Amino acid sequence: MEATHRAATVNGPRPGEPRPGSGAELAPLELTFRDYVLAVGNSLRDSELYRRSEWYWRDRLATLPPAPQLPERPADAPELPVRFERLSHVVPAELWNRIQERAGDRKVTPSGVLAAAYAEVLGSASGQARFTINFPLFNRLPLHPQVNSLLADTTTTLLLAVEQQDTTFTGRAQALQRRLWADLEHRYFSGVQVLRELTKLRGSLAPAMPVVMTSLAGHPPQYEETELGVTVYGISQTPQVSLDFQVFEKSGGLTFNWDHLPAVYPDGLIESMFQEFVALLEALGEEEAWERFSPPPGDPSAAERPVEERDTGDAWERYWAGIERTGRGGDVIWDADSGEEFQWLLGQARKHFADDLPVIDLGCGNGRYSRELAPHYPRVVGVDVSASAIEHAVREAQATGAANVDYLAVDMTDAEQAAALGEGPYNIFVRGVFHVLDSAARARLATVAGRLLGPDGVLIVHEPDYSSNSFGYLGFVGGKRGRAEDLVGPLEAAGVRHSNRFTRPELTAAFPADDWEILEDDAIQLHAIDPQSDADALLLPGYHAVLRRRR
Repeated sequence: MEATHRAATVNGPRPGEPRPGSGAELAPLELTFRDYVLAVGNSLRDSELYRRSEWYWRDRLATLPPAPQLPERPADAPELPVRFERLSHVVPAELWNRIQERAGDRKVTPSGVLAAAYAEVLGSASGQARFTINFPLFNRLPLHPQVNSLLADTTTTLLLAVEQQDTTFTGRAQALQRRLWADLEHRYFSGVQVLRELTKLRGSLAPAMPVVMTSLAGHPPQYEETELGVTVYGISQTPQVSLDFQVFEKSGGLTFNWDHLPAVYPDGLIESMFQEFVALLEALGEEEAWERFSPPPGDPSAAERPVEERDTGDAWERYWAGIERTGRGGDVIWDADSGEEFQWLLGQARKHFADDLPVIDLGCGNGRYSRELAPHYPRVVGVDVSASAIEHAVREAQATGAANVDYLAVDMTDAEQAAALGEGPYNIFVRGVFHVLDSAARARLATVAGRLLGPDGVLIVHEPDYSSNSFGYLGFVGGKRGRAEDLVGPLEAAGVRHSNRFTRPELTAAFPADDWEILEDDAIQLHAIDPQSDADALLLPGYHAVLRRRR
């Protein structure tokens, strides 16, 4: 935590600088720490930043890995007092500079490379490829000009998920860095709050995250001499923590400590891990260690399991069961009833679809696009995982007199259910489905689509592209603008998966180049409900691709 469990030193003047006189007076503070805490509680929780952070973490609750399961002290080992001990090391400035240079070349920060090295050692010792590190952060929000003058603990925490799959240290470090950047972007829903939500989700007390890393790498170097003198001893004693890695820079290089509880670990375990960590840092001063082939530590197969997968069919059914209105002014974000978008879609269909093949509208919702396509093809089948969505589609088709269109409640990621559509061949149109599927479900859907397309069918995909703004729909409409929360709230309440990136890299992962040919792909605009206007559609960035099976 922010200096509350560390050695009590306060940075004073640097060596050679004059010390302020003992009679010097500080400007009076206009706020107290209590004022700051109340302001955070009252304003932050109503902010768009907080809501985005909360949704980000809630979406990851089911797949967040546990803490590293390090070996426990044997029951027959001598009992030790519950007291922290410290291991310390200094990385010389020259070596630390070389490590940072190599990390920077790979877009990895100083804290990122240290976290990745820490994860290597933890994975090796625990036998896990997936685990979570408790990552405290200094997080003083600029709510008042004098916030930085407060002597107070404003620390928050992140639960940094390590998922080791790459076969080089570079790949694993870059993956962890990407995760860290995303977590930092959503730091306003703290690790403590995440643990509380895990407790609710699992129906029992959530396990603590006792393995900690606190990094001041990249901050200005600390100086030994202060108004209080020179630090001669320090230790951390934090509840529910058994291993605490602290790192900070000094003028002579990088200093780090491992404070640990010998009473909970086998004799010599932490010392051995510490030596391994020091040796790894020394090796990272050279290029070879970064790119050498090295399977992930722990159990590599654990990282390859479809841990992200979860069934969202029930969530979509809960969502559609609560929908009362569709179209402009309705409750469904993606049902903007835009004539302009329909014309663009029909142009793409005429360009790529064979006129004599039937069409599957996959993820049809209330069937708006099925009805637009129906007059131009022998038959259109709208399919959706939600039976309530299909009920909406059937009612609206009957009300408009639409012919040549049928609707089925089918989970197209399930090959057995998809068998109800027969063998095809079909053309397939997909709008806004892949971005809410995990990678395993995308791969299953691609397999089903390949069978139904046959040798002559074509697949058209339209997906939102939030790659430049991870906050999705609310990020583009401005949080509380108009009906935005009313539109997103039911999706959240139903448990529908949040939007994930789906552009060219994700497309090629789901549709391998050996089996699929990309005929066309480009950035487009998708039309969605404008939360402030029933007359207009909101234009969101999207991704468009046209594919067919290789012949």
